[in-house]
Amino acid sequence: MTETSQSASVVLPVQKAGWLQRVLPWIVSLAVVSWLLWPYRTEQGRALLIDAFARASSWTLALAIAAPISLWLSDAYATARTFQRWGTPISLKETCLIRGATALFDAINPALGQAVLTVVVHRRGTPWRQTLVIVLLMNVIFLVQIALVSGVGLVAGAAPEGGIVSVLVTGALALTVVYLGVIALRPAVFARNRTLAWLADMGLRGHAWAFLYRLPNAGVLIGWQVLLMRCFGIELPLTVALFYLPPLMFIVGMPISVQGIGPAQLAAVAFFAGYVGGDRAAAEASVIASGFAATALTTLGAIVIGLSCMTTDTGRRSLAALRDAAPG
Repeated sequence: MTETSQSASVVLPVQKAGWLQRVLPWIVSLAVVSWLLWPYRTEQGRALLIDAFARASSWTLALAIAAPISLWLSDAYATARTFQRWGTPISLKETCLIRGATALFDAINPALGQAVLTVVVHRRGTPWRQTLVIVLLMNVIFLVQIALVSGVGLVAGAAPEGGIVSVLVTGALALTVVYLGVIALRPAVFARNRTLAWLADMGLRGHAWAFLYRLPNAGVLIGWQVLLMRCFGIELPLTVALFYLPPLMFIVGMPISVQGIGPAQLAAVAFFAGYVGGDRAAAEASVIASGFAATALTTLGAIVIGLSCMTTDTGRRSLAALRDAAPG
């Protein structure tokens, strides 16, 4: 088996997945969405949800244009600078086009988009192991950042006493400390694990640089969601936004549903409905409307950006590299 076919079999496991593994996320999304929308089956319920969409601020359209572009460019910047730091000769312009092209796969699932990025960068000449560990590092840094952001909200007192999210955030912070300790100390038992050894070789200094490169993207991710919710009348205290939005982003990235549709909106109702004025039914309708709008805008933005980048030579080469690397 060639290195290319090995890489494709590792980072594109979706092609080997059984039918249940492929269909299950759709089943989960459909089931949760159906449960969420069940109260709105009546004429009165539909009117409540329609009114929640209708009351969205006129700034929503401007945000719908600015947010996907800002997310794309800030992600491309972090990706380019991280690859450049570890010796990959790739320009910011080329990275923008590659990340734009792979945004089509992000629209299906963010993890799939990262897998496709790995294959595309490897196929343009970067050694397979180097490509894999850099993409892995960027994903680790993303998890560290959302844990730290949520931790800030926790320390600031935004968490309800005894809440399950507080426990999860505390656990994530503890795992972050353990991970960074492993990177710093490099104990022998972890050095024998090839993946951990690769990450440890980058050291705390390398992790710090990758962290700084990713900060603008993390800021855009948090900021645009706060602004979108404000467009729907959900005005969160900053500490509450910092505490709850990272877990929500984690749910979206989990492969248990399609783009987080269903589970993300369900969690958002639990997290944010208490911060909307009016009765509980109207508050929940506003949160659900905001959640579905966020998913629609990010997905549509990814598709438009992806199709636009696919018209370029770099975009077409990226798609060809993926097709050539696909096993079977």
